[in-house]
Amino acid sequence: MDTYCLCTETGTHYGGVQAWRINNGQLRISLSESAAAALRVTRELTVGLRMNAQAVELVTAGIERALGLPRSA
Repeated sequence: MDTYCLCTETGTHYGGVQAWRINNGQLRISLSESAAAALRVTRELTVGLRMNAQAVELVTAGIERALGLPRSA
């Protein structure tokens, strides 16, 4: 498969991120139903980021590159 992989302790899924954004120090990810079910998580995930603005830009560029999906507004 030529895509990214999401992994948790409870499952693995290839692809599945429908949208994402970074705002106010939080990464918000929207998953497809199948990805959420395979990973046994909710469809909307939020991860707190404790990093400076330069690091946030690096993370943003890395996520865009890995997912092939620009961040949502």
